[in-house]
Amino acid sequence: MVEKPKRIGELLISQGHITPDQLDIALTEEGRRVGKTLIDLGYATDVDVSRALAKQFSLNFISLKDTTIPSNVINIIPETIARKHHSIPISREEGSLTVATADPLDVLTVDKLTRISKLKIKLVVATEADILMA
Repeated sequence: MVEKPKRIGELLISQGHITPDQLDIALTEEGRRVGKTLIDLGYATDVDVSRALAKQFSLNFISLKDTTIPSNVINIIPETIARKHHSIPISREEGSLTVATADPLDVLTVDKLTRISKLKIKLVVATEADILMA
């Protein structure tokens, strides 16, 4: 039997970042992503949520604060598109482009980045703040 992946709130509870009561409060905010709501309420940090997202989707988490991105890589995706979609290219290897994203669920952005770069996109997760500062 295949185990169903944990939801972001369940992961954050199991990691000790939030309480079940805090999750219940965040879930009352309709039309918003739970992770963003937990950050806005001050219950979890952007790093906590980003790490949990990475774990949820079996992706790596990366801190961009100490990451140097080569100019020939960062220029593969126009800055306006990268900022709009909270995604930034960080490395390129044999036909693929590794992109740090704050939202690994945004398949439309992955499709757009694939079309623009003409490369296979590999995702890693970073905080939105890190991406906007890069």
